[in-house]
Formats: sequence, structure tokens, C-alpha cells
Amino acid sequence: MTALLAEQKTANQWILIITIVACFTLGFVIIDLIRTTKEFERERELSKLQTEDALKAQAAAVKDAELKEEQAKNISKEILTPINAIRSLTNLLSDEDISDEVREYLDILNVSADSLANTANEVVGYTNLPTAKDITPESGADLKLFIPTTNILVVDDNLVNLRLIKALLSSTRANVVSVDNGYEAIDRIKNGEEFDIIFMDYLMPGMDGMETTKRIHRLQNEGELTPIIVLTANTGPEQTEEFYAAGMCDFVTKPISLRQLDQALIKWIPKEKQQFVKMSEISMEKSIDVYRPERAIKDYWNDYDLFKSVLMLFLDTGDALVPALEETDREEIEIELAKFGRFTRSIRATRLEALINELTEAAIAPDKSLYRSKIYAVRNEYKRVSDTIHEFLDSHDANEGE
Repeated sequence: MTALLAEQKTANQWILIITIVACFTLGFVIIDLIRTTKEFERERELSKLQTEDALKAQAAAVKDAELKEEQAKNISKEILTPINAIRSLTNLLSDEDISDEVREYLDILNVSADSLANTANEVVGYTNLPTAKDITPESGADLKLFIPTTNILVVDDNLVNLRLIKALLSSTRANVVSVDNGYEAIDRIKNGEEFDIIFMDYLMPGMDGMETTKRIHRLQNEGELTPIIVLTANTGPEQTEEFYAAGMCDFVTKPISLRQLDQALIKWIPKEKQQFVKMSEISMEKSIDVYRPERAIKDYWNDYDLFKSVLMLFLDTGDALVPALEETDREEIEIELAKFGRFTRSIRATRLEALINELTEAAIAPDKSLYRSKIYAVRNEYKRVSDTIHEFLDSHDANEGE
């Protein structure tokens, strides 16, 4: 019995010891679990903070990148606007009756504009800046678009752009109205002014192009909405969808060229208001104004006596040659006409020179009637030039006498 009790006591002691050990072990496990959990929580919180910091840094980086991109676009726009104006206007001036010296100056301006564009490319990081050939005013190889009965509204807050677009569109003979904000554009529509097409800048202070477009269309009847073409440098898919959603029907990308404007006009102006004329006829027509000797005298270093002697020789030659055109054999007159044409060029009588060149070609053409028809035009133009020269000489001599 005593032995049994002793064994029971020993067993209880072992159970107590095991229980104590188990409790200690469990305690250590719990403590370690708590410590581990707390460490995990701290690590998770730290990770969360680090993640938040990383996200904030990423968001800041994205925002900074977007800001820099927007700044780059604005810088690009500010740089391209004057470059585009220089190029387009120099190309327009190149079509005028100018001296070789002035034409050389215009070439220098174009080269300088290209240099500025290359500099902008390096600084801003844009790779699609246009060169002079990209904005040369052109309307096709042999035809020029005229829309003489069309009213066009141009809306742009940049006065340089306004003047440039108006200058480009003026070659189409359209009636061009320009305003520098959306509010005035809306007022003109409210006041009953009618336009066949509107060119609308996208980015404008106060009210942008899309909002202006929406308000204009609210004033018009369905089915009679004026085509509105957005002027923009931003033509990405999302941006384009916004343009169309606002009611704009097309876009012209900046920098603007006459070729793009012509394409938009051909697409959206009623066909009955469009007229195409041969470029050769335009070049003749552009010089329809009375010959101006005061321009040509600059080619003679503004030396009036020298210029006068050239003009008198020109008149003596012309007075002898022109009345005899019909009576002289066509083959014999060809050489004389070629000489007279070069002489005419030296005094910058551009239209007369062109007519003489046509007459020279007609002199050797099989169709004899063509030569006779050209004589009439040469005689009329020579009389105009001759009368103008006499007026110039009389006026100058009279002023000298005073």
C-alpha cells in the first residue's frame, strides 16, 4: 500500500513537472507568437508606410512628368508659333514681285527658322518639328483653290496665329473674319453673322475651343450646323474623340500650312462655292496691278539717272517692236521677243515678261492663230507699263524741278 502511494506520488510529481514545463513552453510560445505578431504588425505597418511613400513618390513622379510634358508642349507651342509665322510669311512673300536681293533675304530667314526648329528639337525633346518644306504654301501641282463667295471665321487667342491664318486664307479670296476669343465668336453668331466654316483654336483662356463649339451649335438648328475645324497641336486618339464629341468635325494640326487649310476647305465648303484656277493664270493675275517702277529702281542702287536711261531704252525698244508684232514673220520675231523679254525682266515688269514668254512660245507653235491671240494681250500690257513709266518719269522730274 505504501509502495502504491509512493508510486502515485511520483506520478503526480511528474504530471506537475510536465504541466509546469508545458505551461512554460506554451507561455514561451505565446510570448514568441505575440512578439512575432507585433514584429509582423510593425513590419506590415512599415511596409505600408513604405508602400504609401513609394506610391506618393510614384504619383509625384508621374505628376512631375506630366507637368514637364505639359510645360514642354507649351514651350513647343510658343516656339513653333513664331517659327511657323516666319516660314509661312516668307513663303507667301516669295510669291510676290520682289528683287533677287530680297528673295535672298527670305531664304536666309527660312534657314534661320529651320535652325530655330532644330534648337527647339534639342531643348524640348520633340522629334517631329517641321522643316520649311512642310509648311510651304501649296495647293496642288497645277491648280489653286478659290472660294470667293465664302465667309470664314477664325478663332485664336494668339494674334500671330490669327494674322498668319488670315494671310494664308486671303489667297483663296474668301472673306475672312478673325476674333481672339470664344465669347466674341459666339456674339457674332448671335448677331446673325453666317459663316461657311469656322477654324477654332483648342487652347484658349476663359473658354476653350470645345466649349465655344458647343455653345455655337446650341444657337444653330439641327442639320444647319456650321462645320468647325479645330486648330491644335494635340491629335492623340483620346483628344480626337473629345473634339468629335464636342461637335468639331475635323482638325488642322499646328504648325498650320496652306495645304492643310485647303484640304479642310475642299472637304467642308459647299462644292458650288469652290473654284479651281490654273497656277499659270494666277501668276499672271497676281501681277494685274499697275507696274511700279519705284520698286525696280532699288535694283539700280536708287540711282534715278541710271534707271531713267534703262527705262527710256526699254520704251524705245518696245515702241518699235510691239506695234510690228503682227506684221513681222513669226520665225524672225522669236529672237527679238526673247531679247525684249529679258529686257522687261530687268525693269521688273513681271506680267509683261510672262506674256512675252507666252508669245515667244506661240511664235514657234504650229497653230498660227495662237500667236495672233497672244499679241493682243502683249500690246495691252505694254501700253499699261508704258503709261506707268511715263507717269513715273514725269512725276520724278517735276519733283526734282521743285
